[in-house]
Amino acid sequence: MIFLCHFSIKKTLFLIILFYSFNAISQNVNSVIPFKEDSLWGLKDSITSKIIVAPKYQEAMYFVIFHKKNDSFFYTETNILVKLNNKYGFIDKTGKTIFPFIYDYVESYCDEESRRAKVFNGILENEYNTPSEGLYGFINPEGKEVIPLIYKEASTFYNGVSIVKKDSLYGYIDTTGNMITPLIYENATPFCEEGYAHVFKSGKSGVINTRGNEIVACRYDFIKSKNDNIIVEFLYGFFTVMNSDEKDHNFKRGIVNKNGIEIIPTVYNATKPLNEKLIMVADSNWKWGFFNNSGKELIACKYSYVENSLSDNMILVGSGNCDNNSDTESCRYGFVNSEGKEIIPTIYKSTSSFYNGFTYVQNDSLFAYITTNGKLITPFKYDYASPFCNEGFAIVMNDGKYGIIDSAGNEIVHCKYQKIGTNDYSIVIMEYGLFCVETNNKYGIVNKKGIEIIPCIYDLVIPISEKAIIVRINKKWGVRNIDDKELIPLQYDYLGYQFDNMIYTFIGKCNDYGSPETGKYGYINSDGEEIIIPKFDNCKNFSDGLGAVNQNGKWAYIDKTGKIIIDFIFDDVERFENGKAKVIIDNIEKYIEKNGNEVKNYK
Repeated sequence: MIFLCHFSIKKTLFLIILFYSFNAISQNVNSVIPFKEDSLWGLKDSITSKIIVAPKYQEAMYFVIFHKKNDSFFYTETNILVKLNNKYGFIDKTGKTIFPFIYDYVESYCDEESRRAKVFNGILENEYNTPSEGLYGFINPEGKEVIPLIYKEASTFYNGVSIVKKDSLYGYIDTTGNMITPLIYENATPFCEEGYAHVFKSGKSGVINTRGNEIVACRYDFIKSKNDNIIVEFLYGFFTVMNSDEKDHNFKRGIVNKNGIEIIPTVYNATKPLNEKLIMVADSNWKWGFFNNSGKELIACKYSYVENSLSDNMILVGSGNCDNNSDTESCRYGFVNSEGKEIIPTIYKSTSSFYNGFTYVQNDSLFAYITTNGKLITPFKYDYASPFCNEGFAIVMNDGKYGIIDSAGNEIVHCKYQKIGTNDYSIVIMEYGLFCVETNNKYGIVNKKGIEIIPCIYDLVIPISEKAIIVRINKKWGVRNIDDKELIPLQYDYLGYQFDNMIYTFIGKCNDYGSPETGKYGYINSDGEEIIIPKFDNCKNFSDGLGAVNQNGKWAYIDKTGKIIIDFIFDDVERFENGKAKVIIDNIEKYIEKNGNEVKNYK
């Protein structure tokens, strides 16, 4: 009962929220809309306000079919679901009854895949008229009853499957009403994406597949769920199974493979598959070891610390008192590879997960860098070392000054700067092949060859492309190229962030935090060229090739040349995403395409 009800309520609330957000848009699109007068509902033409059906219904709403395309939700409105004399039925847009009023409750939506909506007859409870005791069945979007009302409980269809209950037992049905499994389970959960579901029988847990076959027999106290949800976790082809330990009253964990074979018995405090071949386990003393996918022990439980995932096919392990890194003096780190072999022994005082084939290591006092086979690429000579960034560079420090090395261990920037790239030095940041550096609280730019191309004389430097850098000094902003030549003089009072290779500019009064307050806005591009002089009252960042600008309280859209594409007619606008943008005109919210045409039925 707990699992099914939790799933049904959660999914129902989610879809109801979606429905009402969509319905708000639908009322702007359809010419025939439900309207309420006093306490009753009718239908009217939204354009002419002509009443088509006088108010007589207790409720009225469009029945909708949800579908998804390119990560966007759409819906199709079909008939109108109405309530009369405490019963639900369907009418068309003319008010003609197309399905009789026979249900106490009807879901007002379904998904395109199942085309099934839940119906109920019986006792309703609370102010929301939630179904309590009675029977469930399913109808299609046309209102035809396709699965009779014979179930005491039923979940909303998900991936073409509904969980149903008859008498006191649960089973699964498909969209035709055929039983996928018989009604033999004391409880049941929805299927996970991989096609497995958690079922319960005789007080024990098991797993079935979408064909109804019991992959894992119901003989465990519990089976691990995904992210503390009710959906069974199927990780790298394995299920984590649990049985209660009578001695300490805690669950002991084991591993079952996708064929239902228990390859690791339920005797461990923790288990986690790391890939298709390697599983980490913790014994009763919380020492960690490794097994392969056939259940063979590769490394006995001896590590006090193990990272919970692989990085570069290596996993960080620790020996000694490594609990929460509380005693770094006694803890030493090493690495095990993805096949369960200790490649680097636990001899280092500190390190981090491998990143792009490299990591730093610390002996008693100094830092160096190693490869995944443990080979040193630098000697132990640094007071500090950071992980490598994606581009193959890392920050190092000697005598309180910072420099940069490449992945071959070459020191391309000697340790002479106060800061490099990032405030916390956790990983060097390279933008467009350039590094921001700091000396005496002033900023400059170093290229990837280690050459200082912009001297450290500015209050702020921001690379915006391979050939242009924003600079600021004495609260004035400008742009220079990589040869330290002026592209735009220090003339702006503010420059925004770069979006779609465009940056908004501002000349006027700024507040105490340096942000624009009153003045005019324009744009430059990422090459450092002024495209539009500051002349607009307001603006928004570019996206999908268009930017939004405001004049005299109205918004328009312009292209990257400054040409007006959609005129100043909007009260408010949002940025374009995937060719569409939300706008407000005459207090009506709608979506438009880049040519200004309205998009119907879009969310």
